[in-house]
This record gives sequence, C-alpha cells and structure tokens, in this order.
Amino acid sequence: MNKLNSLLRSYPENYHADLSNNGYQKEDLNIVNNRFLFLKKNGKFEKVAIDNILCIQASGNYTDTITDGGKYMNNMNLGQMEELFPSANFIRVHRSYIVNIKNITSIDFANYKIFLGNHEVPFSRNLKEELSKRLNIIR
Repeated sequence: MNKLNSLLRSYPENYHADLSNNGYQKEDLNIVNNRFLFLKKNGKFEKVAIDNILCIQASGNYTDTITDGGKYMNNMNLGQMEELFPSANFIRVHRSYIVNIKNITSIDFANYKIFLGNHEVPFSRNLKEELSKRLNIIR
C-alpha cells in the first residue's frame, strides 16, 4: 500500500459519515471525494487538503509543508516526502523544494523562480527544459 494512501482519507461518492454507527450511510447528495491529511502545527494536528499544499521545503532533516494557511513542520526529509505525493501533481524543482503544479500562478524563467500565489520558490537551472515540457509552456 502506498504511503500516501495511508495518510489520505477518501470518502466514496454519494456517502457521508454516519457517526452514530461509525459507518457510511448512502445519501442522494453527490459528495466530492475529499483527499486530505493531518499535519502538525503548534502542537496539534490540522486537516489540510492536498490541493491546498503550495510547496514542500527542506529544512535540514525535516521539511516544511507550506499552504496559504501557514507552515507545517514534518519529521520526514524531502526525499521521503517526495515519495508520498503523486508525481502527476507534485514536482521537485530544486534540491530543497517540491511544488504543487496545480498552484503555480507564474514562472520567471529569466530569474529561475516559480510563483505560487504570494510565495516564491527557486527552481534549478537544469530543470528549465523539463519544466517547460511538463507545464505545457508555449514560447
């Protein structure tokens, strides 16, 4: 079983949690599959949607998972975090950064920077061509 799947919780369509019997109860409502994990911040674990993750930054033997809502410290190194997240949505752009492709707002190829809203992340010069192909950049 993939490590990420053990951290994620997906609810099947047309079901909602029935807390009275710890099971699921069929509903007529179409509930979108929720994909999230819990990350530690200020001594407690907070629910974070995978899509809300902007980037993951190496910090020594630890990593910081950065969202618009804040920074969460993890006790895993960047290589371990890279294995957890799907390569279809996340890409390692620097020896110290993994970014969520869905949240890239712009790229400055001249200065080797990726912008994720208000956050700025450097990318490696040798990844310039790979980024161009992967992100469907038209010049």
